[in-house]
Amino acid sequence: MALTASYTFHGLTIELHEDKTTTPAAHPTIAMSITSGLPILGGGAVVDYGSGPGSLLTAMFPTSGTNWEARAKDHGLSSPATIGVACFAASIPPSEYVIVDATTSTPVNHPDATAMLPPGFVLVGGGARANWEQTEGSGSLLWASRPAAGQGWYAAAKDHVYPSPSTVTAFAIGVTRSFLASRGLTVVRFHGDSRSVVPHPGVDCGAEDGPALVGGGAETHWRGAGSLLTASVPANPSGSPAGPYLWTARGKDHLLPDPSTISAWALALVSCGRD
Repeated sequence: MALTASYTFHGLTIELHEDKTTTPAAHPTIAMSITSGLPILGGGAVVDYGSGPGSLLTAMFPTSGTNWEARAKDHGLSSPATIGVACFAASIPPSEYVIVDATTSTPVNHPDATAMLPPGFVLVGGGARANWEQTEGSGSLLWASRPAAGQGWYAAAKDHVYPSPSTVTAFAIGVTRSFLASRGLTVVRFHGDSRSVVPHPGVDCGAEDGPALVGGGAETHWRGAGSLLTASVPANPSGSPAGPYLWTARGKDHLLPDPSTISAWALALVSCGRD
């Protein structure tokens, strides 16, 4: 695990932590702890299957306020891969912070769930987990993990080619509106859509200067057999500790052709006029 960036924004310490596996595996898994003890605001994952046929994300979610986990799997064809994670953490008091989860009640072929924050909290990030190991099928794969309408987080998965009913869990991460207001901050959402319908869609979104990126999400827009997520993760093309950061979303069809588009969401802290 590595602390790759740290800076101060409106009196808050904001950190970016990243980690990745080094040995390719059929079902790569990684768990990262925030050693500074700051709570996670948002996180994501990316799977690297090299020149293989593909490995797809099945989970990227907070296991606690300071721990993040991601999982992926090959599907139908052998394709060992590595997996990486990245999380934003900030100096938010525990009393001003919450993680809420919601799980579908019954295994189905295309499960989806929305976790809603309690009143007074603002969404800053979230995650998703397909619970396919519990049903021992061939696998359920993520195609959406992104902000929902209002202060919630939406997660969706599907079996693919091989029937494998499963449940899915959505995780919403929130900070109290009153705490953000006391620091002169509010949360804004940026949204980007890819333009071309292609087998491996990708898009980035974010803001150049001013906002502090803290989370993001992705969703593929498939109409046929399915397009699955391979990346939903922050990237920093500038190399500066404070960004500008982009949220990167990537997906792919698998085994059966299904060109699609993809959307990315970025959540950021911005000044609301009080410094």
